[in-house]
Amino acid sequence: MNQALIFKLEGAEYAIDSEALIKIDRTPELTPVSYSSKSILGLCSTEGQIVPVYDALHLLTHNSMDVRKSEARALILNRDDKLISLMVEEVIGNIEVDSKSVEYIDNSSDGVVGFMKYNDSVVQILSLDFLLESVSITKLEVKDKKQAKSKSSQVETKANQSYKQYLVFNMEDEKFGILIDTVREIIVDSKSMISIANSPKEVLGLITLRNEVIPVLDLRIHFNKEAIRSDKNRILIVHSNGALVGLLVDSIEDITEIYDNQLEEFSVKYRDEKVSSIAKTESKLTTILSNNYLKTLTLNVQSYMQNENKNSESDTLARDYENFDEVVIFKLEDEEFAMDIDDILEIVRYEGFTEVPVTKAFILGMINLRGEVVPVVSLMSKLGLKEKTFEEGNILISEIAGSKVGFFVESVSDIINIPLNVIKENSDTENIFSHTILLDGGKRMILKMAIQNLFLKDEIKIDEEETV
Repeated sequence: MNQALIFKLEGAEYAIDSEALIKIDRTPELTPVSYSSKSILGLCSTEGQIVPVYDALHLLTHNSMDVRKSEARALILNRDDKLISLMVEEVIGNIEVDSKSVEYIDNSSDGVVGFMKYNDSVVQILSLDFLLESVSITKLEVKDKKQAKSKSSQVETKANQSYKQYLVFNMEDEKFGILIDTVREIIVDSKSMISIANSPKEVLGLITLRNEVIPVLDLRIHFNKEAIRSDKNRILIVHSNGALVGLLVDSIEDITEIYDNQLEEFSVKYRDEKVSSIAKTESKLTTILSNNYLKTLTLNVQSYMQNENKNSESDTLARDYENFDEVVIFKLEDEEFAMDIDDILEIVRYEGFTEVPVTKAFILGMINLRGEVVPVVSLMSKLGLKEKTFEEGNILISEIAGSKVGFFVESVSDIINIPLNVIKENSDTENIFSHTILLDGGKRMILKMAIQNLFLKDEIKIDEEETV
């Protein structure tokens, strides 16, 4: 072990080998998994994958940690070429290991394989393989020999059967399953969804995910059920043939293996275009959605969105189809402003900042964006507007002079194509507001910002010594 990551759990310090570390994140949005070990907090989306999130404290002591604390961090680790997330109470730092300060023990019964000195503390070195291996062992209590024989027979039968993994979700009292390979991510119901005028009732709007604009469909409405929203709602980002669509579902049940002999396919006469088969697992039935249906659904929604973009504002604007500018419209103090979509890498929801001492007044703080530290700027302060305190908002992630920077705004109201004939250029090329957009016959005026004119050279740079 050449480098070690040191973290705290209940006041004690522990270390793991840094070789497996991919990045360190704040507490992610968690999707609970039914009937799983208490050491598994749930599932989260990271690096474009769905990964299990483990409670490091429970793995060691069987006590549960409070992931809501501001110091809590998620360690994203590569284990056997698969990503996992390990929640710890506080990260101390990543250090070079002096082999002279390390003492290993021969036999470990609790996952602690050695000790090392760090500053004035003794740090316990953990074996991640040992800890996680204990989670995967399921203890079965067999009441009699007949039951044992039955279970043994089931295991042998399954061993000779092929299977696939399915994501199982709930809608009302029904369970549905889709192949896990078709699900790119699971995200919490987005509060920053942009609605689309005159869209079908099942199309909820658009979300931006890592610079991709994705339409979201309420699967309840699509299945002719009543729309119901709750804090358990999740959006499944489904991909098919290069197209993406978000499917809003009631809640996530599990990721499970379903064997071929557990699937009962319908005859062609009775088969619904949405459903390919029914899975019988233990005492529950799961309706398996057809891959062809998901493919058709994804392409139909994307096709609708493309047609909608072509026809948007056709009744009110004389559109030049070859010459338009796509912009993000947002609000500051109830006034509308815009930035070019090409200047925005992604839009993220505001979840707080880490304050930075001795820095510029308009820099609110820093955020951790998938392991990268990004300064966040208050546009209200930069523009001389009166500062307010907001519990909600959005951060527009951009790039200036090769460095990422976030702009805090009250809300994002639209992502829209604007014809060039309603955009007026400012004669002063160094002005913060490079253009004026006139909509609704000039009744709606939006100032478009040139982000390259917002700052002087190195004005948003945060020196390392300032963050210490």
